[in-house]
Amino acid sequence: MDVRHMRQVTAIHRLGSFARAADELGIAQPTLSKSIARLEDELKLTLFDRSGSGARVTPMGALLVERAERIIGEADRLARDVELVGAGEIGEARIGVGAALRSEFLPHFVEDVATRFPGLRLQVLVEARDKLVTRLLSGNLDMVILVDAADLTPQDVVKHEVFRENSIAVTSPDHPLAGRASVSLAEFAEHPGISSPVETGFANVVILGLTDARAANSSFFVCNDYEVARRLAIAGLATWLGPAFIVRDELREGRLVKVDLDWRFQLTFVAAMTRAASHSPVLRQIASSAQRLGKRLVGGGPASP
Repeated sequence: MDVRHMRQVTAIHRLGSFARAADELGIAQPTLSKSIARLEDELKLTLFDRSGSGARVTPMGALLVERAERIIGEADRLARDVELVGAGEIGEARIGVGAALRSEFLPHFVEDVATRFPGLRLQVLVEARDKLVTRLLSGNLDMVILVDAADLTPQDVVKHEVFRENSIAVTSPDHPLAGRASVSLAEFAEHPGISSPVETGFANVVILGLTDARAANSSFFVCNDYEVARRLAIAGLATWLGPAFIVRDELREGRLVKVDLDWRFQLTFVAAMTRAASHSPVLRQIASSAQRLGKRLVGGGPASP
C-alpha cells in the first residue's frame, strides 16, 4: 500500500461514491475500482460495502481511513517543508496574522514582504488566534504572527519575538472613569466595555476575571474587530482594554484618554513557525521584517519602512 492508495480510500470514504471520488482524483471510475480491488486482494480485506447508492467503509476500512488520513497529512507536510527550504525567494508563503495587527501592522508588513520578495506568492489570513495556532500546527500555515502564550510550546514551534507592548485601558474624555486615580479592575469592570474574545492560550487570570465580572453586564461587548472597539470607546459607549499601539493616534488627538488602571500587563507578539518550516531562509527573513516593523510600531510611529 502506498500514499496513492491511501488518497483513493480516503476520497471514497469522504465522498461516499467511487464515481465522485474518481472525478475528484482525476481518474476513470473503472481504474479506481480496479485499484481498490487489487488493494483489497493484497490486504485480504473488504474495505467498502458497495451498493447502488454508493460505498461505505467496513470496520476494517474505517481503521485504514483513520490511519491513512494521518499519514497523508504527514506526507503533505513533509513535501511542503522540503518546498519551503528549497524554494529560495520564489515560491509561496502562507502567513496568518492576529486581528490586533490588522490595521496598524499588517499593511506595512505585506508591503515590505512584497517589495523584498517580488517573486514570492504571499497568502495572508487574518483570523482568531486559536484558529491560527491550529492551522499552523496542522501544516495549513507556514508562519503566524500573534500574541505569545503557553499553547506555543518549544516542542512544536520556533518563535521569534517581534515586539512587546503594554496593555492599556482607555475611554472617552467625558467618561466617569476619566481623570480618576488608581481605578481597580473591579471598578473598571462595572462600566460597559468592549474586549476581544478570550481565546485558547491567551486567557489569563486577570482577563478571565474581568470578563467574568462583566458577564452580568448587558452592555458588555465582545468583538475581535478593533475598529469597532475604537468607535465604541470614542463614542463613550464602552471602555476598552488592549495593546497600546492600537489607540495611539486617538490618545494623541485627545479622542480617547488612558484610564489609570491599577493593573499592568505586557503582551509579547511573536512570529511562530513549525520547527521544520523554520529552516526556510525566506521565512526567517520575513520574521526579521516583522521584527523591524514591530519595533517601529511600538516606538510611537507608523510601522512603515
